[in-house]
Amino acid sequence: TFTYEIDARDIRIIPEGFGVLAGQMLDNDGCIARRGFATATVGIVEIGTGTTDLSLFQSLELVPVKSRGVDIGLKDVWEAIQAEINEDYGRELELHKIDEAIWSGTFKDSGEEINVKPYVKKHMPSLANAITAEINNRWDGGRLADEIYFAGGGAPQCYPHLRYPQGLLTNDSHVADARGAYLYGLFRSKQGK
Repeated sequence: TFTYEIDARDIRIIPEGFGVLAGQMLDNDGCIARRGFATATVGIVEIGTGTTDLSLFQSLELVPVKSRGVDIGLKDVWEAIQAEINEDYGRELELHKIDEAIWSGTFKDSGEEINVKPYVKKHMPSLANAITAEINNRWDGGRLADEIYFAGGGAPQCYPHLRYPQGLLTNDSHVADARGAYLYGLFRSKQGK
């Protein structure tokens, strides 16, 4: 068991998505690696299981009116794939098994490896289209952002279906927000704050 005492004055609350932004701006030691963010407008799209969060930052400040969470995510794709597998094979895979199959590319049915990629190819575009509609609505077709970073557990599968010339997939998408928040903490500690 570990015990920590934390002074509330040492706590810094950052907005959703800022960790992703910090992760793109800072190196692994928490030092500034890219300075252009101080004047840039950056969109962060975090695609999760049940929700997708859109955060727009101008000069490192969150723009609340251009940021929101929406109730669309990987679960919508999982449920569509689950229904089709049930129809095709007469079995209902649990949603976490659908997720595993998406990552591995297959699932087993009576000992036979079944390729899940055709299901993903069929259903992932619907999630991408819903996210695209939100980006287009909030960020003027994406044109408000100099760069758009896609993160979250659903980003690797969804990103190929998202068409923004300034769009980039984060390297560590499933942990990008947490990793960036950690790097921001390192940055702040180096500043003595």
